[in-house]
Amino acid sequence: MQKNYSNYILLMIKLLIISLSVVFTLSFNDLYCQSSLLDSLENKLKITSSDSARVRILLEICENTKDYEYSKQLSKNALEISEKLLKINSDDSNLKRNKAWSLLALGISLYKSKNYIDAIKQFENCIQYSLEINEGKIVSKSYINIGHCHYYLNDWDKSGFYYKKASKISFNLKEFHESGEANRNLAELFVERGKFDSAQIYFSKAIKAFEFVKDEFRIAQISLALGRVHYSNANYSEALQLYQEALLVFEKLDKKKDLASTLNNIGIVFYMQKNPTQAIDYYYKSLKLKKEIGDEIGVSNSYINIALIMLELDKLDEALRLFNEALLIKQKINDKSGIADCYANMATIYNRFKKHENAFDYLEKAFAISDELSLDFKKCGLYVNLSKTKLYQNKPLDAIPYAEKAIELSKKINARNFLFLAYENLAEANLKIKNFEKAYYCLSEATILKDSIFNEKSTEQINEMQAKYESEKKQKEIEIQKIELARQHAEIKQQTTQKYAYIIVIFLLFLISVYVFISYRQKRKANILLSLQNAEIKQQKEEITAQRDEIEAQRDKIIIQNSEITASIKYAERIQSVILPDFKIFSENFSDYFILFKPKDIVSGDFYWATKIDNVTCPIVIVAVADCTGHGVPGAFMSMLGISLLNEIVRRKEIVVANEILNDLRKEIIYALQQKGALSASAFKESGEQNSGVSLSVKDGMDISLIVIKPQAQSPKSKVPSEEESEKVIQGESENEADNNQSSINKQSYNAQWAGANNPLWIVRCCSEMPPFEKVASLSKGAVTQSSGLLSNEPEVRDTELTNQRFVLQELKPDKMPIAIYEKMDSFTNHEIQLYSDDLVFLMTDGYQDQFGGTSQNGKKFKSKNIKKLILKNSDFPLFRQKELLKTTLDYWCNNIEQTDDITILAIKI
Repeated sequence: MQKNYSNYILLMIKLLIISLSVVFTLSFNDLYCQSSLLDSLENKLKITSSDSARVRILLEICENTKDYEYSKQLSKNALEISEKLLKINSDDSNLKRNKAWSLLALGISLYKSKNYIDAIKQFENCIQYSLEINEGKIVSKSYINIGHCHYYLNDWDKSGFYYKKASKISFNLKEFHESGEANRNLAELFVERGKFDSAQIYFSKAIKAFEFVKDEFRIAQISLALGRVHYSNANYSEALQLYQEALLVFEKLDKKKDLASTLNNIGIVFYMQKNPTQAIDYYYKSLKLKKEIGDEIGVSNSYINIALIMLELDKLDEALRLFNEALLIKQKINDKSGIADCYANMATIYNRFKKHENAFDYLEKAFAISDELSLDFKKCGLYVNLSKTKLYQNKPLDAIPYAEKAIELSKKINARNFLFLAYENLAEANLKIKNFEKAYYCLSEATILKDSIFNEKSTEQINEMQAKYESEKKQKEIEIQKIELARQHAEIKQQTTQKYAYIIVIFLLFLISVYVFISYRQKRKANILLSLQNAEIKQQKEEITAQRDEIEAQRDKIIIQNSEITASIKYAERIQSVILPDFKIFSENFSDYFILFKPKDIVSGDFYWATKIDNVTCPIVIVAVADCTGHGVPGAFMSMLGISLLNEIVRRKEIVVANEILNDLRKEIIYALQQKGALSASAFKESGEQNSGVSLSVKDGMDISLIVIKPQAQSPKSKVPSEEESEKVIQGESENEADNNQSSINKQSYNAQWAGANNPLWIVRCCSEMPPFEKVASLSKGAVTQSSGLLSNEPEVRDTELTNQRFVLQELKPDKMPIAIYEKMDSFTNHEIQLYSDDLVFLMTDGYQDQFGGTSQNGKKFKSKNIKKLILKNSDFPLFRQKELLKTTLDYWCNNIEQTDDITILAIKI
């Protein structure tokens, strides 16, 4: 009894210690500080044993570190781990996604390390792999980063091309953040080139995208950029309003880099409004922030702007010193646009020193860079300064061409601030050469422009907006003080609440102690009953264990049997792949080909077959695609039987007529499968018997499409037309349309025979180069059989706008009979057709068109008409690309629905 009470006392002491620990933690939780994000991730990496989790942590460190060499090494480690895991489990979608993100992280590390060429190659690898696994978001991010690389390589056309691709992909995927970034970068490119109307369009698209994700910071950045556009158009009041809107957001979010840029731009507006005192105040505020964050480019820009003020105040030596400091930074970071700005401003100082030859040299250097980078806005200003320098040199005739070029380009890009300066220079030059009429006209134009830019109303609007900004800033400070007071009040209230909570906790602990003592006494009584129950439970447990062991033994046996069956089927797959024809026969006899072969199970009931016969008067190639009854193992047996019989019929029996091959194949299949009632409809008619008693219950067999192709010499009509004949065809002087079509053929023609059992043949032809089907797809005079439905009534047609070509897809209808016993046993129809070089021939089974999928809940069939549209849409692509598009479309269509049947499509280019 004494021992039991001692245990109770120990339990009470433990409860009191726990209570005090809780109180201590709640009271002093603010004394503990957490590790930084990077330290936390690196510590987590050390204790993580899962390779997949390690990859994710490595990628997160790459995203947050600014040590780009370290980031490069970590991304390589992530890539190596991902590839190692994929070798073990190649179908895991999460592992594939991790590899794609690792490829992207490595590319970003190279880009941030300024290894732009290597970065582009890495992003292209990432795009190729991401397309294979259908990761559109990663593809979009890669295109944006390739655009960045080309931008810093000064290839702005390519940069814009990749930004547009990223914008299109991300918008279709509803990845609005990436879409906004892509459109924003596009707009910045147009700003650099002085195309401000286009820039405003793409800035608007970017704002809409960021509004979807409620990204206040990005919207403020675009407001800043739009302000620069309005500034470039001399709309200073609109520019200042946008700058101040952005400034409030950057101050709220404590974004120092963007805040510095905005302060700098506000200073520029005041400088242009002839208010140097306020301008230099904003410049110095901006410079201070840029030095704090180590922004070299920003510091160099601030030096330039302050130097311009010094130039305005006639402190030329100080201005020249600041321009030289800015130039050194620009040259260090290879900022060509900034170097051009420094040269232009230094030219202004040399003009003030009356060293006009030196000024002209610097202006020419600046113009060469701006012309190389297609910077139309900068070129406008340089034309103005070049004309002014020639005026300083008293060379008005030399100044006039530069002023006229400045006017022409300023009108083109709507740069009004340069336009009025150019008119002033042109007026001065014409005065010097005593062309007073021209001088008066130019001076009038300059006066009108100057009044519109520097009017009193504009200045008042700017002052009002500045006052409004100051007022809003003070109001914001008051609101911050109110929030701080409210926070302090809440903290005091929380501390009071905590004190009451501690008292309540201690009282509850006392009640718990009493409850535990009472429960302990009851527990002693229950233990006696429990010991009896334990003995019974132990016996039941032993029985359950015996049953579990028996179940596990049966499970292991089933696993072994399943493994053996799977191994057998895998071996059967290898045998079936060996029996299928070598791809060499297609590559040697056709200009191009592809085979889309997707079994539903491991082995397939579909098969494709091809052979070349040389021991006849003219070598021929026979190609077939067949769909056997069933799929999996039963279908595989039928496919192997079909391949064996085709080899026997063509190679040993030397039957090379398309319908005769199918007739003989049907006879051999019926014989091999011992199908009953194999009498043709004609045989029933001759005997006068009724066929209602014939058993046709056996459904085993196959559907097939088979084509026999051999080349023939070109006919006289296939010659190349002369230039005069071509001109007559163009002008409509030919009397016979068929002759016109024939005269355009300049390709090898081929005789072909085709027969089909339930499976059609599709031919795609470019009719701008070749005759249409209704002119050539006819039977030869010696044909034994005839097809009444040789061509479908309405072929599918696609016209290309870019190349002005017409592609036509023509379907040849099959006989509605299988290669098996059937109620209709007529001879198969032999279609004789004429093919030409570059014709595309498609043989296929019904697996693709019967595949269920789409957006509906229960799924629907893809249907043959959609395959036709897809093939026509991509008919001018190479066949390997057409195969990829067919495969990608099928994967998207399936939409997680299981594959319905074996799928086979074989395409050959004549």
